[in-house]
Amino acid sequence: GDTSVRVAVRVRPQTEKEINAREKECITCAVKTRQATIGQHSFTFDYLYDQNCTQQEIYDQSVRPLVDAAIAGYNATIFAYGQTGSGKTYTMGSAAWNAVEAEQVGMLPRALHHL
Repeated sequence: GDTSVRVAVRVRPQTEKEINAREKECITCAVKTRQATIGQHSFTFDYLYDQNCTQQEIYDQSVRPLVDAAIAGYNATIFAYGQTGSGKTYTMGSAAWNAVEAEQVGMLPRALHHL
């Protein structure tokens, strides 16, 4: 099987506080080419999710295949990395996952439901 490491990046939408402060969005996403651009620098990833993606899209494209591989006996790991406020807890899920709307449920509760 495929044993490569894959990198998925999610660019979260601006928070209400950022919108109210009229903060400028600093990352441009070209989802089809999987390129994120910050200033003059572009980065290409295995998966790129822009501000408009849904939790379900991320799960179906990036997480579900890992859960299926784990069920088939392969090792699989997913983790979130980023600075404070970058959206890790929202994307992955939290202890209060049962208190959020269904479309906002994170990756971990979705994986558990899948199992």
